[in-house]
Amino acid sequence: MSKKDFIEITSKGVWSAMKEVKNRDIHNLKVTTGEETTIADSPIAFNLRFIPRVFTAPLQAVGLVTSIFARMTNTKITLHVENDEG
Repeated sequence: MSKKDFIEITSKGVWSAMKEVKNRDIHNLKVTTGEETTIADSPIAFNLRFIPRVFTAPLQAVGLVTSIFARMTNTKITLHVENDEG
């Protein structure tokens, strides 16, 4: 059975979380602001496994910049990811 997980972009461990996202499928994107007001809650199907390993650091940097922007605007971005571990 596959393991499901939620990754918040505004979390302090976003650098390692984005490294984890590279080996998983993203199934849902949720954006909330302020007092848990939902702006977007959309099912998506996005696979980041095709990205070469050399682009892991730039992907982590994008996650870090997004995290800083989300904190400045009081926004929380949550990714629902699934890993194919048996």
